[in-house]
Amino acid sequence: MCGRGVYMCTYEGLKRVMRPPTASSAGSGLPLLLHHQQQQMQPQMQSQPLYQRIVAGALAGICGWLVIYPLDVIKSRLQADALAPGHNKYTGMTDCFRVSYGQGGIRSLYSGLGFTLLRAVPVASVILPCYDATYFLLSRYMDE
Repeated sequence: MCGRGVYMCTYEGLKRVMRPPTASSAGSGLPLLLHHQQQQMQPQMQSQPLYQRIVAGALAGICGWLVIYPLDVIKSRLQADALAPGHNKYTGMTDCFRVSYGQGGIRSLYSGLGFTLLRAVPVASVILPCYDATYFLLSRYMDE
């Protein structure tokens, strides 16, 4: 849940940072009501270049995995540990974290991250812009 939140918030935040300023958004101050923002997003969705959405998706995929990866490593170690009943190394999640961190420090919680990121970058750079396009089309046709 936390990783997905970072994933989507990073994507939306990076899109806003990379979006070229428009005359209507200059000096707008505090965020407006949600409905007003949704109305403004439709023309901006069309004007934001695809490469910006791809870059934002790739970076969001990296950020999402950086946050959640240590928990994923602990989950995987606990699953592997459960395959040997009676010879378990860990008593639970916190014990697994403590033992892993004690044996290898923070690096042990990020072992194998490179391969995960190698997969995450192309996946997120395709999925998130497709999500945008689908959302845009559905909102456009649902309003009509």
